[in-house]
Amino acid sequence: VCDKNLQKHFNERRCLPGFRWTEHDVGTCAIGLVLVEKIPIFLPGHKMYSTPARKISNAAAPIFSPSGELIGVFALSCDATIMHIHTMGLMQQASETITSQLKEQERLREVSIKNQYLFSLIESDTRAIVTIDSTGHVVKTNQKARCGGMNAAGFVELTVVETATSSMRTKRSTN
Repeated sequence: VCDKNLQKHFNERRCLPGFRWTEHDVGTCAIGLVLVEKIPIFLPGHKMYSTPARKISNAAAPIFSPSGELIGVFALSCDATIMHIHTMGLMQQASETITSQLKEQERLREVSIKNQYLFSLIESDTRAIVTIDSTGHVVKTNQKARCGGMNAAGFVELTVVETATSSMRTKRSTN
């Protein structure tokens, strides 16, 4: 989101999404410095090398992947007369929140994969399996349990898995 004057300024300097933001290409800017240093940067307008850029201040912070790789930069630029150094703290907090959310998404993806694996194991078991929680409510059953399959001796063999305690016990009942 940008006001028209700031957008025009960035367009003239090729500082919009889709352009390269290296120092070599656009001059000194917070984004370029973050890409190199991988730390939050506040760059007031009067520190800019490029004369046209001196009316703009930048604050930016790195965004990292769950594995720690730099994957982006969260940045804010505005008129140099209204940006304060405290803006850097806001940018850092925002980038840390984004990084944290990416880690949480990765963790949830891994949990989902593990759950799919466990589901496949339970479904492929030849025994009837019922998974219950700590209050005794049924959480999951496999196909054998849903069909009420009997073993060769005429027993319904049921493996009950308590999900909260991870303990297993087998119950046998006659038909």
